[in-house]
Amino acid sequence: MKAIIIDDEVKSREALADLLQLYCPSVSLLGWAETGEKGLELIRQKRPELVFLDVEMPDIDGFELLRRLDRVDFALVFTTAYNQYAVRAFEFSALDYLLKPIDAARLVQTVHRAGERQKQRGTVSQYQLLLEMIHLNGAPAATDHRIVFATQNEIVYSWLRNLIRIDADTNFSYIKLTDQSRPLHIGKNIGEYEKILEGHPHFMRVHRSHLINLFHVKKYLREDGMLLMTDGLKIPVAANKREEVLQRLQSMDLGA
Repeated sequence: MKAIIIDDEVKSREALADLLQLYCPSVSLLGWAETGEKGLELIRQKRPELVFLDVEMPDIDGFELLRRLDRVDFALVFTTAYNQYAVRAFEFSALDYLLKPIDAARLVQTVHRAGERQKQRGTVSQYQLLLEMIHLNGAPAATDHRIVFATQNEIVYSWLRNLIRIDADTNFSYIKLTDQSRPLHIGKNIGEYEKILEGHPHFMRVHRSHLINLFHVKKYLREDGMLLMTDGLKIPVAANKREEVLQRLQSMDLGA
């Protein structure tokens, strides 16, 4: 896979290039750019299949760079040292990101995911969804927006309100949506989704293996310490989470 790096920090560019050489032999680095303007030129000249794009740069940032492109026909991986909202936006848009300093294992997973996604259609649509997220002006938790999940065989588009629950499966997760008959098997662990939904008042990790949408709770079963969800599944609630669950349900006028 042909790749380029766009990052204004020399050490960051060199560190990423070294990691790619050591751990990602399938990636051929065509070059790098230290500004957004030069990055645009490099993309147009080299036509890469994979772009590592820094978010914060002194001339134009990663968002503006994307807006100036006529199309995005490459796998896009953001790199960032901060900006929690940006990270959440990238995740909801089903685009990959790397948090600096970059972890080698995470890089290998991301490159694999980018390669698989590049084989599928929908890159442009995902890019448009990212721009929608950017225009939310920092309030993803308060807005019911589009959400995308990439499985091995398909890219599924839905709405956040349709997300019933996320169930842990070691380093993977099962995603249950109201508009999908079967749970989606996704290559991200439940901890990653907990970070994505952090601060959202309607989502809560009630058990080490379950993260739920409180709007999809039908009943709280006191005797069993279980939640009956709208899809019919009973979800266990950890003992140390029960009081908080009841309080949050009551605050939503769902009763307890």
